Formats: sequence, C-alpha cells, structure tokens
Amino acid sequence: MRTETPVTRFLKDYTPPAWWIESVDLHVAIRDGHTEVRSRLACTRNPAVASSALILNGEALELISLALNGATLDPVRYIYADDLLTIVGPLPDQCVLE
Repeated sequence: MRTETPVTRFLKDYTPPAWWIESVDLHVAIRDGHTEVRSRLACTRNPAVASSALILNGEALELISLALNGATLDPVRYIYADDLLTIVGPLPDQCVLE
C-alpha cells in the first residue's frame, strides 16, 4: 500500500493512453495468508498515440504467469519492476492479456 502524499494531476498534463482496456474479467480466490487474482484484459491500441509498449500499473504483486492471445509470453518480452508491467512489441492492434 502506498503511503506517500498524493500528487495533484491537472487536465493540462493529461496524455492519452497508448492502449485502451475494453474489458476486464477478474477471478479472485481468497485463501489462508494470500489472495490469488487472475485477470483477463481485452486491449486495443490507441492509433492516436505512437507508443507501442503496453504498460500497466500494479502494487505489491507477484507475477506468476503472463499470456498474450492464449500463448505464454516469453519473459524477454516484458519487464515487471517498480509496480509497472511493460510489455514490448511487436503487439497486435487488439489482444487479450491474461
């Protein structure tokens, strides 16, 4: 959980996201001492933004597996550090991330 003072963000500083998340399906299993969360994100590239990487925020997570369009993603294709998951291309314009 974050404890630092919140940062004010202004509309003038807004930049559109490189990817839109069209839908989110979650499966949450609460167990003794831990919680397992499985997510399925339907993602669409924003054609108005040049960035090709798909970047997602997450706090205090342990990444167990990652699949793109049903295929396990090779670890050289992504970086999970400092609460950010960055998936590098090439990526299709639409994909499902699990």
